[in-house]
Amino acid sequence: MKVKRFLIYACYYFNGAFLRRDAAEIKKDVDHIFELFPILAERRHQHGGTLSGGEQQMLAISRALVARPRLLLLDEPSLGLGPMVVKLIFDIIGRINKENGTTIFLVEQNAYMALKVAHRGYVMENGCITLEGTADSLLHNEDVKRAYLGWSVRINESSGARDFHSRALREPDVTVSRHPAPIIQPMV
Repeated sequence: MKVKRFLIYACYYFNGAFLRRDAAEIKKDVDHIFELFPILAERRHQHGGTLSGGEQQMLAISRALVARPRLLLLDEPSLGLGPMVVKLIFDIIGRINKENGTTIFLVEQNAYMALKVAHRGYVMENGCITLEGTADSLLHNEDVKRAYLGWSVRINESSGARDFHSRALREPDVTVSRHPAPIIQPMV
């Protein structure tokens, strides 16, 4: 099924139930989806099965959005996607929350990206919540940084300052500090 038809069909039917008949509102919703995901607008006449993995993920999120949910459950939206597509997906998740007022329950292995768009976070280990708090407090929590963000903490012996080093980055001599936006600076 082509992308545009898929979205229109999703407006009318959701899990076998008849949803809506308001053609003008459906057109408005589909146009809003194409504004959120411009790549889907470009691919509107393409079959959904021929889309890339990131585009298919956008289409799946779009299908849920046309139902106008108050709560959107997302399970690993970044799974298998490249870094640029992951950033785009998370930017859009943030927009959906802010612009539509949609509550988003997000389960995600990419803790950094998830915490950047979240208001609150919960860390689960073996099915139990082991830590919870505001997203910002979790981003600053040293245990979370070590275990989930790939950062190690080093104390500078002369100044006592703490440096956070990302093991995920290729160069071992990079310091990550958190200002209004993350900044990556070479160490001196």
